[in-house]
Amino acid sequence: MASELLNAKGLSQDEKHTSAVLLLVMAEPYDHELEDTTTIDIFEPGSTIESEVDSGVVVRVIGWTVLGLIAMVGVTIVVFLPLALLGHVMIDPHSGEVYISPVAFVLVSLTEFVLLVPPILYVRKRHLPLASIGMKLWKPAQGVAIGIAVGLVMFGANLLVSAVMYSLPGAPDAGNNTIFSDMGIEEAILGIIVMFVVVGPSEEVLFRGFLQRRLEIYYRRNHTTYTWWAIIVTSFLFAITHLDLYGIPTRFVLGVFLGYLAKKRRYSLLAPSIAHGLNNALVIALAFFGV
Repeated sequence: MASELLNAKGLSQDEKHTSAVLLLVMAEPYDHELEDTTTIDIFEPGSTIESEVDSGVVVRVIGWTVLGLIAMVGVTIVVFLPLALLGHVMIDPHSGEVYISPVAFVLVSLTEFVLLVPPILYVRKRHLPLASIGMKLWKPAQGVAIGIAVGLVMFGANLLVSAVMYSLPGAPDAGNNTIFSDMGIEEAILGIIVMFVVVGPSEEVLFRGFLQRRLEIYYRRNHTTYTWWAIIVTSFLFAITHLDLYGIPTRFVLGVFLGYLAKKRRYSLLAPSIAHGLNNALVIALAFFGV
């Protein structure tokens, strides 16, 4: 049908071009889902639908990303209020330090599900598959194995960079956080599960599958090193949004690991999500055992 339309006699070049565009628009997004391009080396949803990301699109994507973070903060505040009334969240009026009980930490971590909403709304509005924000499986067994391996390396880098940062003059005591050390075994297990099921996947979809992927498409027009431009910019935004001054270098390094892994896995986010979750889970485990 398509070839007959395009090869029909009596059609001008403009009419044939219009027919070709209409056929692409009518095609299912998944028809383009598995097209492995040589220029960007990812499964590019809509190699004809979303292959061009201009500055306007980048601004909108960053706006949606910020909106997701603001929405999560809003939901967190709503969750905080009853927890504060129950004594699970307390603020020292003299030092301004906030104490969050282990139960509150687990419940607040669940609010990261909100980060999935803006990317999903974005692709649904454009009739793109969820795979276009990394919500797809590609060689899952391999992804799990690679995710575990990279997660362990990331955790080592986490410890190294954190040790350097917290050894600087004026740095706060890295061991002063009692959230994890106050956890019971049940709370620690729940916290670790939440890292794998909620925190890792939610942050990876927002930052790597949604933001980084589109920055990569944008930068490839003007930079031969477009992948690294996208990874570095995304990693910096990922680091500063955690609102932890001394943690910025650590999270930037982790973001580079995760961004590179997402790229190598063709933006199938199983491996980055596992690596992310494993790093966070090991932080909880070490603090729980008082290491």
